[in-house]
Amino acid sequence: MACSACYYLVISSTHLSNGHFRRVKGVFRGPLCPTGSSDSPECTERALGCSVEDLKSLFYCELCDKQYLRHQEFDNHINSYDHAHKQRLKELQHREFVRNVASKSWKDQRKQEKALRRLHQLAQLQQE
Repeated sequence: MACSACYYLVISSTHLSNGHFRRVKGVFRGPLCPTGSSDSPECTERALGCSVEDLKSLFYCELCDKQYLRHQEFDNHINSYDHAHKQRLKELQHREFVRNVASKSWKDQRKQEKALRRLHQLAQLQQE
């Protein structure tokens, strides 16, 4: 029986009472039905109707650019210090980028206001 349907499962250890996730740790994409007894990628590919590349990308962490063959290895990586450190570093870099962009736009706005005031003063001097 061939099964080509896949599902997405969010792995998280902390949930809110309303069912929402407080912190998403990782995403796993896997087959909807069992793969059978054969371990070779070709037999699994025929059974699922998916490509070998799709099967290899089942346990892939995009943040750390690491590939895992088993769910337990992937789960251990998601809960590891290394993954958490890279996630915090990425969030920190994003916050710093947003802060720098906001600061730069504020400085540009101040420069424009100063130039307008200077032009206004020059116009008043020419009128007198």
